[in-house]
Amino acid sequence: MIKKIYSISYDLRQPGHDYSGLYDAIKTIDPNCQHPLESNWFVKSYITANEIYNNLRSHIDDNDLLFVVEIDPYNRQGWMVRTFWDWIKNQES
Repeated sequence: MIKKIYSISYDLRQPGHDYSGLYDAIKTIDPNCQHPLESNWFVKSYITANEIYNNLRSHIDDNDLLFVVEIDPYNRQGWMVRTFWDWIKNQES
């Protein structure tokens, strides 16, 4: 089985709510994860998008939004910080 790269995006709609459990759960999936955008993380994992969602769902409220999608490390583009591009390049091997 090959590890895949996933993008985890969310809208947290409860001002002042403590979402540290969500952030810790993401880091548990991949301790080397990247957090280059305010509401977006990237992880590399053997588990599926559905399993990632199920692992994170209990850490958000019913009015929050959560989206997990597999990304193709070879077909991507954007304007991001250098550390993110270095990380994603290292994931290709």
